[in-house]
Amino acid sequence: MNEVQLLQVGERTEDEWADYIRAANIENMIIERGKRWLEFYEHCQKHSTKQGGSCFSEFARKRFGYSHSTAFCWVCIGQHADELVNIINKFSPDWGAMYAFTRLDAEQKQALLALVEADGGLINQHLLTQFTSEKGEYSLRKRRMAKAAKIPDRIDKRIIVGDFRDKGGVIADGSISLIFTDPPYDREAEKMFPGLAQFAERVLCDGGSIVFYCGHLQLPSIFNAFSSLRHWWTCANVFEGGGSKAMIREYGVRVCWKPLVWFVKTTRENKRDFLTDMHATPAREKGWHEWQQVVADATHWIKSVCPQGGVVCDTFLGGGTTAIAAEQLGLQWIGFEIDPETAASASERIYANRAIS
Repeated sequence: MNEVQLLQVGERTEDEWADYIRAANIENMIIERGKRWLEFYEHCQKHSTKQGGSCFSEFARKRFGYSHSTAFCWVCIGQHADELVNIINKFSPDWGAMYAFTRLDAEQKQALLALVEADGGLINQHLLTQFTSEKGEYSLRKRRMAKAAKIPDRIDKRIIVGDFRDKGGVIADGSISLIFTDPPYDREAEKMFPGLAQFAERVLCDGGSIVFYCGHLQLPSIFNAFSSLRHWWTCANVFEGGGSKAMIREYGVRVCWKPLVWFVKTTRENKRDFLTDMHATPAREKGWHEWQQVVADATHWIKSVCPQGGVVCDTFLGGGTTAIAAEQLGLQWIGFEIDPETAASASERIYANRAIS
């Protein structure tokens, strides 16, 4: 059965599908057209088995002059139709802007809508390009940091502004149940691992843990630096969809997971609670910090390792993800952040999250 014949299985022929999709006027009914593209895509998947993608691509090219990727942009609009219809008045009549909006994570969408609400105007592709660029993505965050910096007394007292190697003396020996953190992944950061290991050995209680994200290439340096603690396990955050855009070209590897190394002081006390050593990472969250991790990830690992009533410490607080996850779990926390503006931004995020929880 060829592709044209496959398209004729079901309610409509190929001609009828093309007329049906075109009937949703592009200028005034972007969301409706997206819904119709989605309906056709699902039709191909249902009736064409493994050839569904090929049929969809052939139809898009022959009937509309679209590449597969362009046609699938319309499908994404249809997949987010319920969300988009509630904020349709925030957009210029631009289907590309609506598609680009669907690619943002939840926190980015919230930040962009807040920016539009504050500054006026409509969401278009130019605004989205600025917002998601290296400098533009954090424009709203920088405004918040500037605002928070004017009222330093609002910075949560549990955020220690400074390097944990210099300011770590504020934490008593043996008082921390879990250090959960995300150090930088570059080669220069490896110089901090011995200091992090010494800090962990001092502040962790017996049976306490340190769990942290790391780069794959950092693993040898980590195991060498943390020889005074017991390596308990190496866990994985697996990127949803089975892959990521990151490629280590020097090694010819496409990265599909991120390691978390787990060390304990003496031994893990409670081995009866089994931890699943792999967690699927949902959509990225980068609205508050360039290297921000996902709250759902932090919540999973902290809940799995830290006992009730324990204290969580983050030596690289960044956007405050660890603090938010700890509060959601009813745990006490303390964090170190070397940059004062980032500390102020993290504090505001923590206050805002507390207000809506």
